[in-house]
Amino acid sequence: MADEMKKKLENEEIELDALEDVNGGYTTRDPGIFWQTRVIFYPEDIEKLRKLGYTVDISPRKEYTRGEVNQLLGINASNQRELMDVLGGMGLSFQGNHG
Repeated sequence: MADEMKKKLENEEIELDALEDVNGGYTTRDPGIFWQTRVIFYPEDIEKLRKLGYTVDISPRKEYTRGEVNQLLGINASNQRELMDVLGGMGLSFQGNHG
């Protein structure tokens, strides 16, 4: 898939939304003091998790709370920084914040 996207990039313009498929990497959002950090995983992230042996049902581009990610992956991140550290340790790249 990466080679196909690279070839597409070399030969024609792509829409801005399609860049998410090229870059990969999860995104986060911190909605404020009384809410949990939100995480969106992309297909590449889910594939990396599967290679690590995780068989959980994570949907691409769906927003998950930090608590849901903790439960799905069996981790105990208490804030956004800890969550990013744990996910980074799993080989997932951070794309940035959204919304």
